[in-house]
Amino acid sequence: MKLLKSSSVLAVPSRMESLPTNIKEAFFLKIPVVGTNVGGIPELIQHTKTGILVPSGDSTKLSSEINKILKNKENSEMIQAAYEFVTNEMSWKKIIPKYIHFYQDLLNN
Repeated sequence: MKLLKSSSVLAVPSRMESLPTNIKEAFFLKIPVVGTNVGGIPELIQHTKTGILVPSGDSTKLSSEINKILKNKENSEMIQAAYEFVTNEMSWKKIIPKYIHFYQDLLNN
């Protein structure tokens, strides 16, 4: 977490991924994120709203988007949207009722 806190951007160049915790942590710490469009990453990163999505395996596009973020220090709208997303949609108050509903459905069916 200490390393992430000192970062200017988080790059997630995954080829396969579920729902990465490091993206949620970066959102909470208000660090911009560039990630690949695979697995659960697009469930967290809404392209240009909460972060930047790039095609998996496209290192040129990945580095280009990282450089854009580093050059543009005014990513405040995207950073704020990502922070609000993680604090509103990924909080225990939001997640626990979904788990309860899921398991109740399993038990009832």
